Amino acid sequence: TLTYWPVVEDEYNDTINLSNYVLDVEDTDDLINWSCASDNVNITAVADNTTKILNISSSNNYTGTANITCTAFDTEGGNGTGSFLVNITAVNDMPMLNLSTLTYWPVVEDEYNDTINLSNYVLDVEDTDDLINWSCASDNVNVSVIAYNLTKILNISSSNNYTGTANITCTAFDTEGGNGTGSFLVNILAVNDMPMLNLSTLTYWPVVEDEYNDTINLSNYVLDVEDTDDLINWSCASDNVN
Repeated sequence: TLTYWPVVEDEYNDTINLSNYVLDVEDTDDLINWSCASDNVNITAVADNTTKILNISSSNNYTGTANITCTAFDTEGGNGTGSFLVNITAVNDMPMLNLSTLTYWPVVEDEYNDTINLSNYVLDVEDTDDLINWSCASDNVNVSVIAYNLTKILNISSSNNYTGTANITCTAFDTEGGNGTGSFLVNILAVNDMPMLNLSTLTYWPVVEDEYNDTINLSNYVLDVEDTDDLINWSCASDNVN
């Protein structure tokens, strides 16, 4: 009655009470001792002679069958042997993520980064990397992330002139509906923004002959993200010797 006894992959089964499957005329069940063995190195069977419970377990991620042979010994040296099949049934293993090595991933201000291949940070027992789909999100409105499921590349970008950090959470989905989640920090690094000039409004600026003009305040025509106008220094030149 035990043949094809089901045991779930990566779990152990301790629901078989061997006393239910033996009869000895002289000895009661508690006096019977047991020895059980498997013909499959990936499946282990151990009889507990205190409880008379048979424990069955399997190697990590293994599925398949094994023939379990059990021998019952009575108190006078007699023994009897029987066997049955165990069936290790498959379950979907969740994708396992390791994004910890990405923490404080550097991205330069005002640029986007597409150097993270998410396939390098996931392991799924059943599915290959190309079958894993991704969804990623940022906890910072100034930092955006998009996972491309065709290439498995994660694109990271930031708002104009923004610097700071964001926590990126990614979820990997396998083909059987399983998923795994991980996260890492992105660090948007500051770079020096060049001063931006707008001198076009000065074109054809009038200067009276034989006079000089000092009415142009150059600070009105420059914008620098990091520096205030008083910190900007200037150098000007003319292409006309006169």
